[in-house]
Amino acid sequence: MVECDTCSAVGMAGADALAGFDDELTSADEVDIGQTDQPAFLTDKENAEMVAKAKEIAGACDGPDFKIYMAGSPVVTHTVKQLMMKPGARPTTSG
Repeated sequence: MVECDTCSAVGMAGADALAGFDDELTSADEVDIGQTDQPAFLTDKENAEMVAKAKEIAGACDGPDFKIYMAGSPVVTHTVKQLMMKPGARPTTSG
């Protein structure tokens, strides 16, 4: 199983991923649970790159006696967007 990070790396170039982990809290420190400066979700480009890399990895391991299927929100999102960008694609409703 491959798990991915759902947060974008845009604007984080050169950022220390472990910054702050060595800081010690004292009893006087407050922890802000409602922190709003969280990174944004993956961009469409980042999601597409991740799905392409996962397909590459799965393809290298896939075989006639060991079938690999891809699933999950990133794959579904990527597939739907690719289908919607095809000429003549349009949303339909059934009813």
